[in-house]
Amino acid sequence: MLRRILPFVLLATSCKAVPGISSEGNVTEIRSLQYAVAGELTRELQVLYADRPALRIVADERTNSLVLTGPGSDVNQAMRVVDTLDKPAGVATR
Repeated sequence: MLRRILPFVLLATSCKAVPGISSEGNVTEIRSLQYAVAGELTRELQVLYADRPALRIVADERTNSLVLTGPGSDVNQAMRVVDTLDKPAGVATR
């Protein structure tokens, strides 16, 4: 699996974001995290979105980034959750 996402991870490292790469009706977004730990947040998101098997969430721990692939609406919703949770410890979120 890492071999399939490595090109995206390398691109995200140099560009900081990959806006909506689409393939076969799916969208791929890569988000570099500032405060959250990619592996931990991935596990939380996989539990939260367990009912959406088309949404794939992978952590790249080397760059502390998340790679989300799936239907655009699912990816967009998950990215909003990521943005809400990627805050310094002790900061209240709404």
